[in-house]
Amino acid sequence: MKVGITLGDPSGISPEILVKSYKKIPDAVYIIYGSEDPIKRAFEITDLKIPYRRVNSPEDADKEGFYLIPVLDEDFIPGKPDFRSGRASALYLEKAVDHILEKKIDALVTLPISKKHIMASGFRFAGHTDYLAYRSGV
Repeated sequence: MKVGITLGDPSGISPEILVKSYKKIPDAVYIIYGSEDPIKRAFEITDLKIPYRRVNSPEDADKEGFYLIPVLDEDFIPGKPDFRSGRASALYLEKAVDHILEKKIDALVTLPISKKHIMASGFRFAGHTDYLAYRSGV
């Protein structure tokens, strides 16, 4: 099973949640949709590391473990979400939903976003649920 994980707001707590939950989740293929710098910063904050490999597509994730599809190669200021981090959250979600609808991943986990900042970025949905309903035709 291939599980997509959207990084959520890269300036918020999401990268730290991802890193701290690493040892508590069952073995599977996990594909993180996000930016690399916030994940590396979470490693430093928590003194934990997730072994992962960068890939371009879910098809490149060929065995159990963690993979990163780098959706956006920007750095963000921790604890200072803004329209840029909101835009990043939207882009991570859009890419992951594209892949789930294309049946390239089997499940999707979404980490926390800032609804205020995702809306400030011009994204027309207030959160994950509205966007997922729209994209899936529900």
